[in-house]
Amino acid sequence: MNMKSLSKFLVTSIATTATVLSACSSKPVAEAEKSAPFSTETTQWTDSATVDKSSVTVSIRAQFPSKGPSDLVNATRSWVASALACSDTLIAGVHEHEKDAKDLFSYVGGELIKESKADLRTINTPGLTYEFIWDITTPVASDTCVTYSSTFYCYTGGAHGSTQIIQNTFDARGIPFTTETMFAPESLETLRQLVAANLASQYFHETSVETMKANLILTGDNVPLPSADPAFYPNGIRFIYQQYEIAPYSAGLPECTIPYSVIRPYLSPAAAALIP
Repeated sequence: MNMKSLSKFLVTSIATTATVLSACSSKPVAEAEKSAPFSTETTQWTDSATVDKSSVTVSIRAQFPSKGPSDLVNATRSWVASALACSDTLIAGVHEHEKDAKDLFSYVGGELIKESKADLRTINTPGLTYEFIWDITTPVASDTCVTYSSTFYCYTGGAHGSTQIIQNTFDARGIPFTTETMFAPESLETLRQLVAANLASQYFHETSVETMKANLILTGDNVPLPSADPAFYPNGIRFIYQQYEIAPYSAGLPECTIPYSVIRPYLSPAAAALIP
């Protein structure tokens, strides 16, 4: 089990899923909208185990897709499965269980407990605690689009745990938006500057991007766009950076939400069409 690479696995698996899903639906939007409205069922799974005086706990809570246009339901179920795929074993097998929430969560939790117990036996240090906690929600679920967000906390020893938040917005056909498809190509540099300015004011409470940079760890002069895709939320489009992506651990996961009225001019036609 590659415990040190969990964040890398999650970002890679989500990006791969988004690429595959973008080619999965051939139904026109009008046909997709004829189906029953998209809906979810909140499902929770928790289990734990001990090895000598050490322990492992897995907790998964998710608004799991239950009904709606088939392409959208299938795409978002696959996304949830990918969000849970935090080890090599899970990446290889998680999609075989994605149609049923209880089966999926039981598989993920069971594999993580089994792999963690093997790790704890090998380390043989009493008192260690492993934790894997997911909270997966749908902050937006309308007739035209659905946003999924996954917050994952993992602790496998050391000074502190690790948190990752990933998100994607899907259209009615189940096609996920990426940064490149949500925004017009010619607007990306202006968008980068807009995100940096809003990050400075909203998250770091600085008066300018330049003063914000004192809080950051950058490889160049400019604040890049987040590696994670942006997503639609009730009050605007949310951009979020992962731990250590642009700032130290103590800064958390920097984020900002830009109102639709401000960001609309930079959207691609497909994304702009989803805003009321």
